[in-house]
Amino acid sequence: MTAAPAPTAAPTEQPAFSPGSELRFLSFASLCEAQVRFPVPEDIVSAEITFFDPNFPEEEKTSSIPEAAIERGEYRTMRETYSPVREAHPEFYADPAVESTLSVRVTITHADGRVETLFAERPAAQRFTFACGYDAESDTVSVYLMPAKDGAIPDAVIGDDLSLLGENTVCVWPEIEGYDASAASAEKNEYSNLVTLPLPEEHTELVTIHVYFLPDGETEPFDFAETVRTAPHKEAAS
Repeated sequence: MTAAPAPTAAPTEQPAFSPGSELRFLSFASLCEAQVRFPVPEDIVSAEITFFDPNFPEEEKTSSIPEAAIERGEYRTMRETYSPVREAHPEFYADPAVESTLSVRVTITHADGRVETLFAERPAAQRFTFACGYDAESDTVSVYLMPAKDGAIPDAVIGDDLSLLGENTVCVWPEIEGYDASAASAEKNEYSNLVTLPLPEEHTELVTIHVYFLPDGETEPFDFAETVRTAPHKEAAS
């Protein structure tokens, strides 16, 4: 008589893997941009972001990240590259060898009580910078692509096909449904690459311009998004 096989335990259900949040912190000449991604926003109770200078870590500036940004899955904000602590302690920074480095810390509280902390120091400035401007008379947005010191002027593709990105090629695209790029243009001179984006006759007061590029040493595109206010300027010019 053979013994009955021992009963096997029912497999236990494994908890689903919850990907962690992500912080990207890039420097563009006089500005730094922090981008926080929340892959599972429904798992987050609250989040806050803190900027500080490591030389004076007690002098920090903390802000709550809006619930709307968490629900959207992304939060981004800009700060001056150099910490305001530098102005408050001129004697400490009198030595030019002493760096005033803006750093960022993100603290995230999850629904299960877990606290997640992300940290990044100010990176070296990227090889080019961006600036947007609005002209009321022509109702156009201009995007200036400027190289860093001794750098090359970037090429511009007007579109959002990120497969076209390269080491020195960026994609510029306005957040306007059905935008017709046929009238848009990109023109280089000895100082910059000027991208001109005529706006459609009907558009919102706030227009977000996306400049996609590959950060130095990275393969994942970064979206440098700047929102331009247009309507008040149009009214003032009319």
